[in-house]
Parts: sequence; structure tokens; C-alpha cells
Amino acid sequence: MGCGDNTGCAMENAKEIVADLSVRARVLEASYALGQAVSRELDMETLCDLVVEHLSRVFHAESLALMFSDDEGAELYVKRLRGQSGEPGDTRLKSSRGAAGTALAEQRLVCLREGHPALRDPTLVEPFHTPASVVAVPLTAPEGTLAHPLPEPLPPPMGSRATAAVPLVAKSKVKGVLALTWAEGEAQPSDEDLYMLEVLAAQAATAIDNAWLYAEIQKLNESLELKVRARTAELDAINAELAATIEELKQTQTQLVQNEKMASLGQLTAGIAHEINNPLAYSISNVGLATARLSTLEEFVNLMLTLDDLREVVSPAERLERSQTFIRGLVGDERFAADVEMFEAELIGLSVKDAADHCAQFLTYVQVCLKRDLQRDEPMAAVRNLLERGYRGLERVKAIVLDLRSFSRLDEAQYQNADVDKGITSTLSIVAHLVKDRQVAIEHNAGLADPYPCFPAKLNQVVLNLLTNAIQASPPGRKVTITTFETTNGPRIVVSDEGCGIPPENLTKIFDPFFTTKPVGHGTGLGLSISYKIIEEHRGKIWAKSSLEEGTTFTIELPPRGAGRRE
Repeated sequence: MGCGDNTGCAMENAKEIVADLSVRARVLEASYALGQAVSRELDMETLCDLVVEHLSRVFHAESLALMFSDDEGAELYVKRLRGQSGEPGDTRLKSSRGAAGTALAEQRLVCLREGHPALRDPTLVEPFHTPASVVAVPLTAPEGTLAHPLPEPLPPPMGSRATAAVPLVAKSKVKGVLALTWAEGEAQPSDEDLYMLEVLAAQAATAIDNAWLYAEIQKLNESLELKVRARTAELDAINAELAATIEELKQTQTQLVQNEKMASLGQLTAGIAHEINNPLAYSISNVGLATARLSTLEEFVNLMLTLDDLREVVSPAERLERSQTFIRGLVGDERFAADVEMFEAELIGLSVKDAADHCAQFLTYVQVCLKRDLQRDEPMAAVRNLLERGYRGLERVKAIVLDLRSFSRLDEAQYQNADVDKGITSTLSIVAHLVKDRQVAIEHNAGLADPYPCFPAKLNQVVLNLLTNAIQASPPGRKVTITTFETTNGPRIVVSDEGCGIPPENLTKIFDPFFTTKPVGHGTGLGLSISYKIIEEHRGKIWAKSSLEEGTTFTIELPPRGAGRRE
């Protein structure tokens, strides 16, 4: 081969290389433009518009359709369509029909060019059927509507009708089909066109898959958000219900404590009522007598004032009339009844002036008698004495009420420093009547000099419960002792009796709720259980030791000062 032949070969090779580079440049340019347009677009509707608009600028085709497959891959429906005349229809394309269906089913590019016998098969080249939701737009996009410029369309080679369909495959999953048709006399797809179509279809498929995933993520996020909201609402409802239940349990517990306290007080009601009734009746009686004496004084004062008024009357006739009226009012007074009859008889035959003077004398007599009676009876001294005795009775009632208030400490419900031994003294006053009825002796050995941080009312309730149990368990003539003292572990309160004792099999159950050995109607079985909880609340301990026929000792050990409960 000569130099000329070599030169010709080189020229041919150079032309082929230039042509190939030209094709590759156009593909890269079109791919870059499409990539720039769709790389950041995740909205499916906008993305479909961009893909169709860019491809319509690249390929000179009669129509261009972007079709998606259903979830089962059985049908294709047109998402976007350019160049198709008429309104979109409602028919879907079976995946086994047409070039688009073949491309979907076989997952490869299908191209029917000039002279291909299949172009005469309507099942391969039938018009695209689309549902009513498909948007049909003109084939040529208006100038200036694209965000990124596209390369000019390939020069249209002359020829007859052709159809090309390429599957949109992303991550080995077919998303749909991109289909183009060329009419007779229009551009025919070259190999370079088909190569570019495959490249752009792959790029479009990736963008569509990303948008699809984004849409699914959005739906998932919305679904998750709805689930989170629903779950949050459900949890809020559960929390509210739990809070209500906890509050109800707290109220129930508080009510049980209060009920037990009232039950303990109820057992002492008769004694307390008796303790209050005696001084109260005494006071009422003395106040009643004092009231009667004051009535006598009031009567005397009124008579003295009336007599003074009668002496001021100048007219004898008026003075006589008013004096007679006053004197006749004394008929009901046994001291003056007989004198009034004699006085009435003495007035007969007297003149008005003489009768008025006689009335004045009689009124003076009445006044002297009243003063004599007043001096003899000494009503003011009697009233003073009666009121003093009534006051002493009310002081006794006041002392009982103060002991009750000191026991309950309604004004000291919070955790605070309190005189424990003073509270025990008040509690002993509450059980005084029970002590008398049971004929037992009480000994209080107070050994806590300084106030101790506690719930005073609750601690008094525990002491009342232990004392009541000890008194009820003690035979007449025995002694109940309550002792307080300091230890290195903290203050202690010890209540002991000389009763019948607790059987060993019951000693481990005495702090259990509703456990009681008392007859029905005489105990709730909550006293020691609540006492245990109260001492626990103080971070203290309570225990019992017992010997049959010798007695029982309950010990309360409170934590050292500063180590107990803090509010």
C-alpha cells in the first residue's frame, strides 16, 4: 500500500474519529444540559416537565411520550405527552402491546425504522393511550422557558415513519418507558440518536427514581409524623390516665389514712364528749343562774328609773294617774300584793292632790323595800361568782379542744420542727377517758428536749394508734408506758404494755393492711399498716417484740436530725 493509500486511510480514520467525537460531544452536551436541569429537582411533576421539554429539543420526533408502569408492571400509562393530537384518553397500554410494551417487557431499546415490516402492525405502532390525568403539551417548547440551554436538534435525515422506545431503568428496576415516533418525511433516528436516547433515558430514569424515592420518603415521613402524633396523643392520653390514676391512688391513700385517724378518734368520741360535756353543762348552769340574777338587777334599775320619772311630774292629776298605773303593775309581785290592796282602799275619798301625795309615799315605801332586798341578796357578788365558775368550766373545754388541735395539728401538716413530747402529752389527753374506762395507768417518760423535724400530725396519729392498742390490750390495774429518748441512731419512741401479748405466728403480719385480730366492727386492720407507712415516710423504722401473757413493746426509731425526709 502506498503513501497515498496510507494518507487516505488516515484521513478516513480521522473523519471517523471526528465523527465519533462529535457524536460523543453532542451526547455529553445533551447529558450535561439534562443533568443540570434535573439534578436538584425532586418534585415529580416538575421533573417530568423538564425531561420531556429537554428531550423534545434534542430529538426531532412527531410525538414524545413519558410513560410509567403500574406496580405490577402489567400496564403503562402516559405521564407526559408532546405532539399527540386530541384530548388525553382513559385507556391504558398493556405491557405486551406496542413498541413501548415490548421495551418494558424485554427491558431493552426497541426501534422500528424505515421498511421494517412491523411498522405495518398496529399492535406495535398504535397511538399512545393515556388516562385523563395526563398532561398533553405542544412538541416544541416556547423559547426562554428552560432553565438550562439545550443543544440544537440533530439534522433530520430524510426517510419514512419510525418508532423508538427505551425502558427507564434505575437500580435494576424498570420505572417506565420513553417512546418517540417519527412521521414520514421527518427525521429518522440514527444509531447516534438511539445511543443518545439510551444515555439520556438512563439519566432521566435515575432522576425519576430519585424523585420517586423522595416522594416515598415524604409519604413515609408524613405517615411517620401522623403515627408519631397519634402515638404521642396516645401516650399523652395514657400519661394523663396514669397521672389521674396516681392522683386517685394518692387521694385514696390519704383518705385511708384520714379514715383510720377518724376511726381511732371515733373510738374515743364518747369519752371526749363526756370530758367536754361535764364542764360545758357546769358552765351553762352557772351562766343561766347569772342571767336570772341579772334580770333581778335589771328589774330594780327599771323600777328606780320609773320612780325618779314620777317624781318629776308636776301635775297632781297626771302624777296620780301614772302612779296608780305603776302601783297596780305590782299586784303580780308577791312582795307587794297585799300592800297594793290596802293602798287602793286608802285612796277612797281623798282629793286628787292628797291621793297623789299618798301615791308618792307608797312609791317611797316600794323603793326602800327594793333596796333592802338588793342589799340582802347581793346579786352582783352572786353574778360574779356564777360567771367565774362558768368561766372555769369553759377553760376546761378550751383545754380539751386545744389538746385535740395539738393532736391533729391541722395547722402543722407540713414537714417541720416539732416538740415530740408535747405532741405525746396532747395525745395522752385524748386517750384519758379510755384510760379511766380500762382502769390502767399511764406513764410518760419524756426524754426529747429539742424539737425534731417531722410531720407532727402524722406522728401523733402513730402514737395514738400504739397507745390505743396498748390500753385495749391491757387488763385493769396494769400499766402502759411511753418513753422517748435520744440514741446515736436517732430519737426513739417506745410504747410498752403489760397485756396478753401477740402470738408469734401473728407478729410478722401485724403491719399487713387489713390484718386484725379484733372482732368484726372493732378494728379496720389499717392502723399499724398506716403507722408503718408514716414511719417509712419519715425514713425511720418501727418494729415490735412480744411475749405471751407478758406484754408487747413497739419501738419507733427516727433518723438522726438532718437525715430524715426533706421537703
